[in-house]
Amino acid sequence: MDDEEAVVVWSGLPDDILDKVLLCLPSHSLSRMRAVCKQWHSLLSSPSFLQRYDCRFCYGEDHVLVFVVSTCEAMMYNPISSKWHLLPLVDSPLSTLYNMMERAVTAAAGGLVCILGKNAAQDSNCTLRQLLVCNLLTKSWRCLPPLPPECPQIGQPIMGMLHDRQNFCYKIITVWPDRGPIVEYDSRNSTWTVIGRCPVSFLSFKSMQSTVCEGLLYFLVEGGPLRGGMFVRAYDIHHREWHTPSAPLPSRDLQSPCLVEHKGRILMAGLIRGVGIRLWRLKLWTMGWEIVAEMPSQLFADFNLDTPGFPSRVNCMRICDSIYFISNFRRPIVAYEVMKNVWHMLPMSYPPSCSNPDGMEQYFSVQPSLNDAV
Repeated sequence: MDDEEAVVVWSGLPDDILDKVLLCLPSHSLSRMRAVCKQWHSLLSSPSFLQRYDCRFCYGEDHVLVFVVSTCEAMMYNPISSKWHLLPLVDSPLSTLYNMMERAVTAAAGGLVCILGKNAAQDSNCTLRQLLVCNLLTKSWRCLPPLPPECPQIGQPIMGMLHDRQNFCYKIITVWPDRGPIVEYDSRNSTWTVIGRCPVSFLSFKSMQSTVCEGLLYFLVEGGPLRGGMFVRAYDIHHREWHTPSAPLPSRDLQSPCLVEHKGRILMAGLIRGVGIRLWRLKLWTMGWEIVAEMPSQLFADFNLDTPGFPSRVNCMRICDSIYFISNFRRPIVAYEVMKNVWHMLPMSYPPSCSNPDGMEQYFSVQPSLNDAV
């Protein structure tokens, strides 16, 4: 069948047949199908189709890893098909923020991501911030209103995001250390509200990464009960109060600790020099840790391509039942299936066009949906 015959066949399909065919496509393909013609764009943008499509796929099984490699392109990994897909970012918030001094994905929930862009102010040494929320599939985005004046102009806050698909809304929690403010953004009224203060004992955040689990925002702080030590603390988003007590790290030798949620439990991964990468589970009744798994030595040798020594940093995130370990761009990604207790390495099949010209590296997981509005 040549191209002309294919056009005749597709244009002649009844709407109900076309509808069923498009419902079978993966979410990353639907965003491209919108550009085929006006009829398809109208169908794929209609509320009735989006609702049927979201009901067609289980969110927990359509979770993908997004691996941003530059401001103009990204990689999406689908664990169901074990394939990488190129995701153009032209006309997306990341390309819009290209000229900013810094830009980073600070939180993600559902099919949405929160992006922080920073630039130097012309008349001072302060830093101007711009926060955006976007859906990378639909390339729709919204600039959030400025942060309240109580928020410091310098420094890096911790951010967490909650998404409510049933009510089509989301919240963003932003926390500054050392008695800094805690502010909440609610998409239903598009406003920021100061809801509390960070304890003075939190000297700084050890990592900009946070995770939300059962309504609690977990993050790593330096300070806590023993000033100078590192601890895991949690903030109750719904009751707007600090969850006590804090949890010290599982090992004094732990480097590059990383938090991740798995089936309502908090896991921590990190490097132990001379040992390798380990994974622990937080025991809420004692605020202690129990070891879950250790990366096999051969996988760790393949994962650690920067020789000699250990990787400079390790990121981890959950997709479905697996925990994914990432070092940096174009390095092997290792996955651990928690329920099966199985380790494996992801296929490295980047398209030839995939590049990293400006050194930008971002890793986050989303549950892709064309129906998640910003």
